[in-house]
Amino acid sequence: MLTFKNYDEAVINYFKGLYDWSVYASPENAFNIAGMNFGDKVPLPLISVYRSEFGLNPVRNTALFFRGRTLAVSEDKINKERILPLIFSYQMDLWGDVDSVINQMFSELMFAVIEDPLITLDLDGFEEPYKANLVLTEIQNNSDSIQYASRGRIYRYTAIFQVQAYIAKLEERARVTVVPQFYDFNARELK
Repeated sequence: MLTFKNYDEAVINYFKGLYDWSVYASPENAFNIAGMNFGDKVPLPLISVYRSEFGLNPVRNTALFFRGRTLAVSEDKINKERILPLIFSYQMDLWGDVDSVINQMFSELMFAVIEDPLITLDLDGFEEPYKANLVLTEIQNNSDSIQYASRGRIYRYTAIFQVQAYIAKLEERARVTVVPQFYDFNARELK
């Protein structure tokens, strides 16, 4: 079953694969979570990632959610998968205290994501992992570094990514068995 959590874990694991000092946290909580994960001293540079928003994907077919897709039929059960197409937006923030290091690292991260955008979702019960693309949609400097460069300011560069996602729900329903009655139109009676 595909859930929000599967995508969140896949995205943070992707960034941990690029840089060890990565946490799943909003910008407001990045240093608190990093302190809990890495000890009292927060390592810099630091990457924080979180799902900033989500919504229905208007381009994808929502009929699979309402009708479902039959996966398996047995004598007594029907297994269906109901799918809801979504778009997840993730915000990645790169934090650091040395401007030249952050500039170089941010550039390398953006190229890494553009060159290899696949995130991998490991799903229970499936032999092959599910893969989805991270699509870079926006980058910005959120650090006010020009004003505070001489004061030891923390620099923060931000990238926004989108993932075309599906969440899914498996349903197992009892198969309805009906013994038909046959009507003989010539005799006008049930047989």
